[in-house]
Amino acid sequence: MTQTLYVRPIDRKDLVFQLVRHQRLRADPTGPIEVLDAFWDLGAPIGNETTAPLLLIYADLMSTRDPRNVQTAALVRAQME
Repeated sequence: MTQTLYVRPIDRKDLVFQLVRHQRLRADPTGPIEVLDAFWDLGAPIGNETTAPLLLIYADLMSTRDPRNVQTAALVRAQME
């Protein structure tokens, strides 16, 4: 299962450095982690984190076709209605 991290483009270099340093990750084009540029305004943090728009979360979950993610996507969709 792929883990997707959306980050501000200006923070991408620092985040990748920290992942490599602290988690000892190595580049692998087919690896389980993808780091993508956030293409929306991340806005104010919620607690210690910022979150993606619900529609993007829903789309990412549905794109996996994993039954557990599809079930979770239904819960996200209910929040959007």
